[in-house]
Amino acid sequence: MIRRPLEATPQYTPSGRHYRYRMVLEPHQQHWLPALDYPSGPIEGVRFSYDYQSQTTRPVTARTAIDLEARPETRPGLDENPQILSEALRLPRTGNPRAHRLAARLRADTPEASIAAILAWFSDGDFVYTLQPPLLDYNSIDFFLFDTRQGFCEHYAGAFVFLARATGVPARVVTGYQGGKINREGIFTVRQSDAHAWAEVWFATRGWVRVDPTGLVSPQRIDGGLSDALSDGLPFMLRPENAWMRGLRDRWEALASRWNEVVIGFDAREQQKFFANLGFEYFSKAKALGWIALVCAAFLLAFYYLAQRRPNDSDPLDRAWARFSVRMARRGLARKPSEGPFDYAHRLAIACPRQATTLKAICADYAYLRYRPPVSDTRLARLIHTINTLKL
Repeated sequence: MIRRPLEATPQYTPSGRHYRYRMVLEPHQQHWLPALDYPSGPIEGVRFSYDYQSQTTRPVTARTAIDLEARPETRPGLDENPQILSEALRLPRTGNPRAHRLAARLRADTPEASIAAILAWFSDGDFVYTLQPPLLDYNSIDFFLFDTRQGFCEHYAGAFVFLARATGVPARVVTGYQGGKINREGIFTVRQSDAHAWAEVWFATRGWVRVDPTGLVSPQRIDGGLSDALSDGLPFMLRPENAWMRGLRDRWEALASRWNEVVIGFDAREQQKFFANLGFEYFSKAKALGWIALVCAAFLLAFYYLAQRRPNDSDPLDRAWARFSVRMARRGLARKPSEGPFDYAHRLAIACPRQATTLKAICADYAYLRYRPPVSDTRLARLIHTINTLKL
């Protein structure tokens, strides 16, 4: 097996139409990135292998959002490395004699014709798709192709690749995901139950071409997903009687997706875009932290100031005194923070001699009710009435 270091750019030339999308990965503790075919590069934090795998530079240990661009019309492998093609023809030296004899019968004049013959044989073979196949013996390919004829996608992809290599066509098994569901937020969700295996064969004029023999045996698996392909043996959440649980899960995932987009997704790149929209084209992390600290301090000071000035809404005495203070402030006679009721009354009496008696009574009643509990309901009612009917 050829081992090559991961590269910052793919081992193919992206071409054709492109589709931009954002992938949100749940933590899976691995490096693999199930990107759509075929991602363009370079991508920050992503590297590409010689066999077109996309991998993150660090294990995905937390929910991670990555912006990607897919180019499905790309034709990889048009100028493939001969060593890779040699690897894609390798077979065990012994075993599976019946499969070798079948491949000899199916071999045609061209690679394309050989692959077409293999697929036709699968299509007419009366195979069964199941997640609970019989155990395979030493000659596992022979046992599957000629005895049990029961298996899931890995069995069909592996047997197909064996026959393709035996006819002289480079082939390899590919694993990834096929299918998925769109939730209420329009997010396409791919689960582990959507894992799938298929094959790729190499043609000199076309490069690597995808072939999925499972689709010949169970078209429902490709068109509708795992739940449509099986009548029994379904995973718990895919069973028809648990549709209501899937509905709850979809709603929860829609909420989590929104939270991720609005809160968790506000990463450094989004922060830079936010500040750029405010006119700060070059906004470093230090500057951002400084501005955030300044804004927080301003909010705290404003909150403290309002809390100090805000009367106790549950206390009728404070509400009445606040109304009185506001009315006097409108006349240019606002009470000073250090000014007590009696000093305030003295200043008001000088400024408003015609209402001096009433103003002094209001201040005196407030001081008495505030500082000599318990509060007299009669005196409080009289004070409120006096403030409400005060004419200036």
